[in-house]
Amino acid sequence: MKISITRIVLLLSVLLMACPPEMQTCETNEDLCDAGMLPPDVCNSTDEALNDPQCVLTLGMEKQGYLSKLADSSADKDYYSVALPAGLNGQSLLHVHGGYTAASTAVNFTVNVLKVGADNKPGASVTNGVDKHGAAAPRPVDLILPYAESSSKLFVIVSDFGGSQVNLDNRNPYGLTVSVQQNPDTNEPNDTMATPIALTDMSGVKTGKQSGYLATNDDVDRYSFAVSGTRQIIYMHVTGPTPQITPPPNYRLAYTL
Repeated sequence: MKISITRIVLLLSVLLMACPPEMQTCETNEDLCDAGMLPPDVCNSTDEALNDPQCVLTLGMEKQGYLSKLADSSADKDYYSVALPAGLNGQSLLHVHGGYTAASTAVNFTVNVLKVGADNKPGASVTNGVDKHGAAAPRPVDLILPYAESSSKLFVIVSDFGGSQVNLDNRNPYGLTVSVQQNPDTNEPNDTMATPIALTDMSGVKTGKQSGYLATNDDVDRYSFAVSGTRQIIYMHVTGPTPQITPPPNYRLAYTL
């Protein structure tokens, strides 16, 4: 019996239409996502952080990225670098802010800031933070600390907290911003050396006033004032930020003493 080539092609077409290939998703195939592919996987090394323009942070400008692809059965890590300006001093603050604005994400966002060593490898740790939110809504990692090393470079490495389960997010981008600003507390540094409060006589009562900010992590502000004689009554009143915000973000923790 002779069957024409045209009839064979027609039969194959019918069979293929009757048995479509299994639909694959992000959960079944890491090479696919809702739009047909995963978001770009970039900034995977310190070399890229220093030399790839998309991995170099500009002070004050947000960079967005994804913690998505798996590499060697470990969580994706993104490496960035940032150059700090000249002229930093004891009042200069390094501010690193990052995380997800989405209502939910499986990623427990982690930020590690390290110095760039002489060999362009990660050096001493500067600061780190993690939003270990679990099943709750994500919250930003907000790190502020004094930093006076002018014209230096830093690595900023972001990843999932890790642990027993690797968490990814192929749909929601994270944001990362590094900035340098001056400490609004003009009394700094007074973590160890106390700032004196001058007292003036007002109708027989000696009174003084000073204001400051708890603007950095683990900030301690110390003050001193002079007393004389015996049986002195000391009254101290501290006011906080207005309006009250719970929890109060950094730089709103102003007080008056």
